[in-house]
Amino acid sequence: MAIPTYQPGVIGTIKAAAGLTKFRFVGFDGDVCGANAKAVGVTERDYSRGDQAGIVKSGTVPVEVGGTITAAGQAIASDNEGKAVEASLPEATTPIYTADLIAINGYSAGDPGDYPVTAGWILVDLRS
Repeated sequence: MAIPTYQPGVIGTIKAAAGLTKFRFVGFDGDVCGANAKAVGVTERDYSRGDQAGIVKSGTVPVEVGGTITAAGQAIASDNEGKAVEASLPEATTPIYTADLIAINGYSAGDPGDYPVTAGWILVDLRS
């Protein structure tokens, strides 16, 4: 089985309204994305306030885990620190990101024994 890789799609920039940590969701205001808020994308590296931050808006990108991920194919949302958590939205609500969880800390995430994931990073396929 092949190991999934980082494959960014569209990359844009946004002025960092605060210090931004790599592999976390960023809000449209240039700050760390809030819990269950819509994200503009994910940072590729650390940025200081005022920097033009590179933001991955689509493709396959690593995101730091902030809570328990129970299985592949979960809808992923941001927590209040911009980390990936399972989306906990009402059924009628569109998920923040429909994200296929495809890797855990660099290894394929197809084995049910890989779950739950509570730390490290995951690769997600961003489709807003």
